[in-house]
Amino acid sequence: MVIYFTGSIAVQNAQKDKYLTIVSSLISQGHTVIADHILNVNEDDVAKKPRKERLEFHTKVEDWIQSSSCIIAETSYPSVSVGYEIALATRIGIPVLVLHSTGHAPSLLAEHKNELVITERYTKEMVGSILHDFLSYVKDNRDVKFTFYVTPKHFKYIDERSKAHKTPKSVYLRQLID
Repeated sequence: MVIYFTGSIAVQNAQKDKYLTIVSSLISQGHTVIADHILNVNEDDVAKKPRKERLEFHTKVEDWIQSSSCIIAETSYPSVSVGYEIALATRIGIPVLVLHSTGHAPSLLAEHKNELVITERYTKEMVGSILHDFLSYVKDNRDVKFTFYVTPKHFKYIDERSKAHKTPKSVYLRQLID
């Protein structure tokens, strides 16, 4: 599986051991992990980039998320960017594991009712088994692609309704079926 990993870049130096533990565990389980944007960049590097490069990076992040099977987010330190990535993933139907090593899960996610978001407190010793369990869940619940033709009238209706609900067309159709 391709997995997108994220965490707060503002505390990357302090959290790097935790980030590396998570990423190493994923790689040892045979997965491809997109994590260089967190592990190999610091906040100052990002702030110094021209606006155009930051916008290009934003597009790249969205592409990485869309191409991933799931997201693993280390949230022990609050980050608006990580929250954005989690929201984007859930909006397009990608499962998210929200990890935290101290205290409680982020307050807006702790009691989240979306089955795509799972929060777990972890330790270095148990992170591997938590990741394994989550990835088994993702693998077992992966969506199946189903393509069919609709009339232009039906397409227009689905397109309008999905925009009104601010969801992708496929999500809107699944909600109708559910």
